[in-house]
Amino acid sequence: MRKKKILFILSDLSLGGAQGVFVKLGNHFSLNEEYEVTILSLTGDGPLSEKVSDKVHIVKFGNLRVSKSYFLLFDYLRKNSFDYVLSTLGYVNILLGSLIPVLRLLGNRGQFIAREGNILSLKLPSFKIPVLYLFAVKFFYRFFDAIIMQSKDMNDDFFRVVTSKKIQQRTRVINNPVFFGGKSTDKRESREKLEILFVGKLEEQKGLLPLIPHLKLITRPFMLKIYGKGSLGNKAQVLISQNNLDNKVFLMGTKKQIKPEMNKADLLILPSLYEGFPNVLVESLSQGTPVIAFECPGGVNEIVNKSNGVKVDPGNYKKFIDVINSFNYQFSQSVIIEDIRSRYSIEKIISDYESIWR
Repeated sequence: MRKKKILFILSDLSLGGAQGVFVKLGNHFSLNEEYEVTILSLTGDGPLSEKVSDKVHIVKFGNLRVSKSYFLLFDYLRKNSFDYVLSTLGYVNILLGSLIPVLRLLGNRGQFIAREGNILSLKLPSFKIPVLYLFAVKFFYRFFDAIIMQSKDMNDDFFRVVTSKKIQQRTRVINNPVFFGGKSTDKRESREKLEILFVGKLEEQKGLLPLIPHLKLITRPFMLKIYGKGSLGNKAQVLISQNNLDNKVFLMGTKKQIKPEMNKADLLILPSLYEGFPNVLVESLSQGTPVIAFECPGGVNEIVNKSNGVKVDPGNYKKFIDVINSFNYQFSQSVIIEDIRSRYSIEKIISDYESIWR
């Protein structure tokens, strides 16, 4: 029996959330003898390549910019046929979408699927020419056979911005998967310090900097470890020092294996302004570690409930700190883990993807 061939197209193999999701999916699909899986990185290598299964083919173009991969990608897809071609993140989706009409004329009968990476209306201002980017989305997304949205929030926002019925009819909400492994550490009420975790890029979207000055209002002993890097790293350190938090708040840089840290923590915080689908919440909950998150657009509402954490009105830092101060290990680890397993296990998400194959 001929194997079905799947191609995952990534901008790079960095430790980004979108890249991680595609690597997880590729690795798991490769376990099924029905599939032959290839991961294509447009801009070359990265630390995530170490997590790609030996059963998955890796192709690396090595260009410095995605935009310079146009002709290489066209030539690759012209010479290699795939049953399913999946891309992720808007600019990669636009690149692939621009090639689809020509590939169809050349006889390509594969299924092309785009995975959107963020809340479109909130992401638009970050582009140099937002109106041009939006035009490209509206024009090129119509050539995809399916468009995957990570959350209902993302899907609803996309519908408000992109009003084409032809495009809207092709969207599907499929959440991101999480793997379960290892044994969760018992959270100890007798700990001297509450161990808090933040994991994410140190960028404006993640909302960490406005939160830092409010951390001095935490009235109980605590330690906050911040994992991640970004353009605001230096500003974060300055704020930590200005608020006399150097012995309580620590910038840890990046870490390839973050789940052991989530496992040990008492609590994970997410003060984001918006998300696409916050993988970090699902990963923390998969370890039985509860979360406190701003109820921002992009999946928080779908993930966080009364049994696994607390949602706070966006921008209400006083309430955010009050929740930390009153945290008393009131959540059941086993309940948290089983709830997340039922909704976001890799097996369920793989099945959701297979449901859109034609």
